[in-house]
Order: sequence, then C-alpha cells, then structure tokens
Amino acid sequence: MTRIAAVLLATGLLAAPAHAAKITPSDASFVLEPHTTRTYALRIKGLGEDKNVLDPCWGGEIVAPGLDYPIGEPDFLSARAPLAPVGPSNLYAGAQCQKIHWDFYDARGHLQPLHDDGPGRRAAIKKRMARRLAGAPFRVRAGVRNVGRDATISVRVRTGALTGRTVLRLHARVFNQS
Repeated sequence: MTRIAAVLLATGLLAAPAHAAKITPSDASFVLEPHTTRTYALRIKGLGEDKNVLDPCWGGEIVAPGLDYPIGEPDFLSARAPLAPVGPSNLYAGAQCQKIHWDFYDARGHLQPLHDDGPGRRAAIKKRMARRLAGAPFRVRAGVRNVGRDATISVRVRTGALTGRTVLRLHARVFNQS
C-alpha cells in the first residue's frame, strides 16, 4: 500500500463506495513525438466539489513497444511551482497502481488492496526502477497543480529517439463521499 493510501485509510477519509456511480474517472491519452518537449495536462473532474476526495492511485504511464514506465502519485504543487522530476518512488507507486489498473475500488465498490513489498524489497525495486529510468529515451517531470478549486495533473516530457508508437496515459479517480 502506498504511504498516501495508508494515511487516507488511517484517517478515515477513504470508505468503500456504495456503487460505482460515486466514482468520477478522469483519463486522457497523448501520443508522444520524438525529439520534442511538451507539457500534457489532465483536469481532475469532480475534485474541489463538496465531499469529493482523490483516490490514492493517480498519475500516469508511458507505454511503447518494450517500454512501460508508470508515474504514480506526483506531488501536489502550488500554481507557480515548477514540476518535480519523476523518481523511483513515483515509479514504485505507479507500478503498484498499474497492478490494480489505476482503480482503487473494484466493480462492486470494494477497496482493492495494494501489495506492500516490505522495506528491503521496496528499496531493491526502487533501485532497479531508477536504473530503468536512467536509460529511458525520455525525461519526465510531473505534479498536480491546484488553482482555486481545480486540480490538474501536469506532466512534462522531453523525448529523444522513440521506437514505435509511444503513448502517455494519465489517470485519476475522484470518490464522492455523500
């Protein structure tokens, strides 16, 4: 389980929804072009409205033939703060969220458990992911920007030579607690 999910569960901010109608999904896909630098954004629908909370699995993934780079739980930023580099912790959180297909709740409205690998294994996985990230044909910075009551996942990708169709997919789920 990610540390953010654990905190939300411990404080009682997360509860299983009665039905899937209480979940507002936000998803977007963008095709990446080689040798470019662009910022992509996904407005998180429903966040900022009364009694709505962000589910623990948010972020994105860059997928291409032979490549799969999850970007999990980018940091929350102020409106003018620069995007933060995506590091091994973000990759690890993204890999955990990919396992449950970026949906913290199943079709019946029950919480899907995130597997905790333990501190030693988690450190080894993060180290392996850092090596993967160092050899990637792109560099990524990400964050969630809050402006008023709106929140947007922003991802800036600088690409090099890409092989095949490379896609950035962004995901977020908002749960209505009313």
